[in-house]
Amino acid sequence: MLGGVAVVKADLEDHSNELKMAEDNAKKAMADAAKLSEELRHEQDHSSSIEKLRRQLESQVKELQVRLSPVSCRHGTMTISVRGKLNAPLQSGWFL
Repeated sequence: MLGGVAVVKADLEDHSNELKMAEDNAKKAMADAAKLSEELRHEQDHSSSIEKLRRQLESQVKELQVRLSPVSCRHGTMTISVRGKLNAPLQSGWFL
């Protein structure tokens, strides 16, 4: 009977140790999950900030394109008139 009690105590101790190891592993897993959750939240916030900045930059580019469009037309007209003025002396032989 004493031998049987010793075996039961040994089994109980083994199971108790396994339970403690399982609890420790569960605590570590929960800590890792919390850390990963925090990292994910941080990355999502960062991604959101970058997306907001991208939209702002796209808006600025469109605004600048609209503002530059009339300048381009005027510049193109100016280039044509300047070329016309530059070509006129050459054609008339003024430089020759």
